[in-house]
Amino acid sequence: MSDGFSNVEIDRIRLSGLDLTPERAARLRVLVERELGRLLSRERFGQALTAGEVSRVRAPALNVNPGQTESQFAGGLARSIAQGLLGSK
Repeated sequence: MSDGFSNVEIDRIRLSGLDLTPERAARLRVLVERELGRLLSRERFGQALTAGEVSRVRAPALNVNPGQTESQFAGGLARSIAQGLLGSK
């Protein structure tokens, strides 16, 4: 396992077409940070990326299922962001 990603901090996630309260958006950001950190600590992501600040990532589109939990949605969003990071290297 790579230990290059000890901290993931997201300032802003821009989502179109979703109506989120500020409280729900804050919870979602925390869940995405946690899952993205977990994904980036995996070997395949750790070898493909170098640590440092990234100012903007274009992530692939994400389909939202109305029955998803916040954790499931955050996991899908984190995977999409990780794919965007790999594409921007």
